Amino acid sequence: MINPIVLHIMILMFCNISQSKESNNKIPFQIGERVSYSVYYNWGPIWMRAANVDFSIQSEIYKTKPIFKFISTGSSIPSYDWFFYVRDTFISYSEKNNLHSYYYFQNSWEGSVKLKNTLQFDRFSNTITARLESSKKATVDTIFDYKPETRDLLNAVYYCRTINFDSLKINQTMPIKTVFDDSIYNLYIRFMGKEVITLKNGRKFNTVKIRAKLIAGTIFTGGEDLEIWISDDPCRVPIKVVAKILIGKVQAFVNETENLKYPLSSEIRE
Repeated sequence: MINPIVLHIMILMFCNISQSKESNNKIPFQIGERVSYSVYYNWGPIWMRAANVDFSIQSEIYKTKPIFKFISTGSSIPSYDWFFYVRDTFISYSEKNNLHSYYYFQNSWEGSVKLKNTLQFDRFSNTITARLESSKKATVDTIFDYKPETRDLLNAVYYCRTINFDSLKINQTMPIKTVFDDSIYNLYIRFMGKEVITLKNGRKFNTVKIRAKLIAGTIFTGGEDLEIWISDDPCRVPIKVVAKILIGKVQAFVNETENLKYPLSSEIRE
């Protein structure tokens, strides 16, 4: 389950900062941006390349409004398909200025399970309409209350990049409000300061480090089991992600970037 774990980490846990006053409201990305990651399973000396994950931004019109169309795809590599086949697509329609969520879609094939989930956000009626389809369960249609600043999971990845980390103190926590399936979760992230890191391929970056409290479940204990290093530059691109699971860790490293709004000036070139 390496790729679904990491893809969900990259999307689920790079979460929304609920009602945060630390966002500088400056959008650090643009139409056409693409960021890809290489995903590994790590247990002691064992390293196994397992998956690829991509994030990209397109332009779209939704109910006559120009919006951001955020897209993330994840797939297990061919040599790993025999163990656990994964093909995931996540899409978020988001308002361009304040990044409010409008619509969220997930189409996943993970092992023997196929999922197709949608969320529609209505801030006027203060409701979220969810449809959850699974090849293993009956379809669920439900409507639940929208809480201010609640965002879908993929939207949250990009909203997090607007945070002004320079205004935070080490160990300061910030509340998280995010939707998973048909429930809203209140979590938090913790600012850990700045750090220079070297990736598995030798690339070196100045970064901002955060930890996140995760939802307890079959693979997480529910503690601060996630660490994320974000580029310390105007782009604020996630550079490295490490998640502790029941056995070992899952690690994701930035691989390629295209059409960034600003130079990736945090990379140290020697």
